[in-house]
Amino acid sequence: MSEASIVHPARAIPFDDLIDGLERARHDALVSRKVCRSTGLVLYCYTQRCVYDHGWDRYSLLARGLIIDPAAGVVVATPFPKFFNIGERHATVPDLPFEAFEKLDGSLIIAFHHSGKWRTATKGALNSSQAVWAQTRLDAMDTSRLVPGTTYLFEAIYPENVIVVRYPEASLSLLAAYFANGREMPSDVLDMVGFVIGFPVAARHAFASLAEMVSTATDLPRDREGFVIRFADGTRVKVKGNAYKSIHGLISRCTPLAVWDVMAAGGDLEEMRRDLPEEFWADFDQIAKILQARFIRLAASVCHAAEDAAGLTDKELGLRLSEVPDPIRPFLFPFRKATTDETREKLRLAMLRTIRPNGNVLDGYVPSYAMGRVMDDAA
Repeated sequence: MSEASIVHPARAIPFDDLIDGLERARHDALVSRKVCRSTGLVLYCYTQRCVYDHGWDRYSLLARGLIIDPAAGVVVATPFPKFFNIGERHATVPDLPFEAFEKLDGSLIIAFHHSGKWRTATKGALNSSQAVWAQTRLDAMDTSRLVPGTTYLFEAIYPENVIVVRYPEASLSLLAAYFANGREMPSDVLDMVGFVIGFPVAARHAFASLAEMVSTATDLPRDREGFVIRFADGTRVKVKGNAYKSIHGLISRCTPLAVWDVMAAGGDLEEMRRDLPEEFWADFDQIAKILQARFIRLAASVCHAAEDAAGLTDKELGLRLSEVPDPIRPFLFPFRKATTDETREKLRLAMLRTIRPNGNVLDGYVPSYAMGRVMDDAA
């Protein structure tokens, strides 16, 4: 297959079939849909459930900020299909020539032309703070050389949007572009576009083999994320450095279940917090506050109910147990019997189990954008 014959998958599927597939995935909670009130544009993005359940199919893989104009019946913007870390079960590594690009640790920006204007989006929203930041920079540039119908993909890097790597200066770096016919812009043309519009292009690196590239990535310092590999058939995979993965892995454990595990083990939450980059302290604090508040409320309710029943015998309490609200009822007798360190610890763990997050979802916790990125990559 020649590169000239390779088209973006969203352009290769009949429009009605594409929408049907995306809507089926949305019905299964694997894909979300955002609608822009002012333009009528629709953005599809895979959900965290899709990530955690590995619900990948041809449609959820495409839903990485895919933008549709339903009124016109056309695909407006074609971002990268979802691609994976090398070695993951969904990662395909074809035996083909490849290019290696610097993997930048920021936010993907999807730039597209609609209704006479160049617009920006991120994979999950048409009006995110990252898209607004990129829009401001794009508006300040001469975009007359950009071609309507072409989707330009950038990485937004700036201090307020740090994920793991801290870069010395803000930038909007050009990563790739897809023409309106779905073909990807060749690298030499991409370099020329970046030069003409005044945006840096993600650096390319030459390697004699895939093994050499992987070996090089392994030893990268923590201020470099790794490489994106693009094979001649358009397939992409990510290769990350060990230092980056170590920090990233630590952050990825800042989840509702991880915090709950430390609480259940009687561990030191402050020590866990200190190990995290400060950009993720707010996520940690939010999770810990919600879990601790739930446990304290339950423990206080059990204690008050036990005090109210203090004058009752075990038999009398048993007869009245059905009058006690369900969250409290199972713990009244254990509370009475918790007279040793061992029985008190059993009671604490039993109460903690009732507030254990289900599937790493915690009502009331809204992950930051940075944490969403980490969860996306880690799952």
